[in-house]
Amino acid sequence: MKNILVTGGAGFIGTYLVERLLERHDEYMVIIVDNKPIRDFGDKADRVKQYSYCVTDERVMSKLFELYEFFGVFHLAEKPHTPNIDELNELVKINIIGSTILANLCTKHECRLLHSSTNEVYGSLDSDKKTHTYETNCYRPTTPYAATKASIDLLLKSYHKTHGTDIVIVNSSTNYGPRQSEDKFIPKIIKAILNDKSVDVYGTGENVRDWIYVKDHAESLDLAFHRGGGGQNYNVGGGMTKNLNNKELVELINRSYRSVVGDVDDGVVKLINYTSDISGHDFRHSVNYDKSTLRLRWKPNTSLESGIGQTIRYYAKGK
Repeated sequence: MKNILVTGGAGFIGTYLVERLLERHDEYMVIIVDNKPIRDFGDKADRVKQYSYCVTDERVMSKLFELYEFFGVFHLAEKPHTPNIDELNELVKINIIGSTILANLCTKHECRLLHSSTNEVYGSLDSDKKTHTYETNCYRPTTPYAATKASIDLLLKSYHKTHGTDIVIVNSSTNYGPRQSEDKFIPKIIKAILNDKSVDVYGTGENVRDWIYVKDHAESLDLAFHRGGGGQNYNVGGGMTKNLNNKELVELINRSYRSVVGDVDDGVVKLINYTSDISGHDFRHSVNYDKSTLRLRWKPNTSLESGIGQTIRYYAKGK
């Protein structure tokens, strides 16, 4: 058996990645480091071990590397965006210091390190829907979270050039799908429709995100680890022709909900509660993933309409 470390493997994206690794790679034993409760992996649970630690615990991480002699590492653990300035020290500690610890250990033990990054490192695009971000774009993060992710990307690329560390980076657009936390935007919309309540939308609702279905993202991580070139980064997104603004997204979900669940009032105007925009709120995200298609043989398999439908069915069951 080959031992694979997945940091953040009990989180939203992490659990889908672990499920894929267990399904596609019979030779893998997956070791999860995450403070969250572990998910039940069914008949493959005997090939999963979890340690409830933080990646910033250098002593524990060092012992795990010595114990398991990892074949490779998928690094998904992170502290997400927070508007609370009192939490920024923790943001930097977990995201940057934790990643540095992993980079040192992967260098020492000569194993591949994949970093699950974000398209937010590129900053915001303007309203021209013909423009997209490429892997060659300069980094222009606008939030502390995005800045920490950009820092990790640059740090790992420097490790590759200076120490020969085998790293690969995946810059993903915004994820959605079943099992996502209900404080995220798409689950919030679905729950609002279900409970006949309004959903807060920043500004005028014209901000645009590139939505990728979580299983498509998990597939890209798997392929990038096994096919990606050392020192390379790869963009992945949901589809460059389906970048809806937030108001249009609410409308799509409302229509889809009516179709999936039944007769629901389609009063989108009353469903949306426009609120003041927030500082550092990127106007538009849209990634070009041609490099991933060419080099990894990856492209999104799930249309936005199909993914939204599957997500609605999950939350409509009251899960």
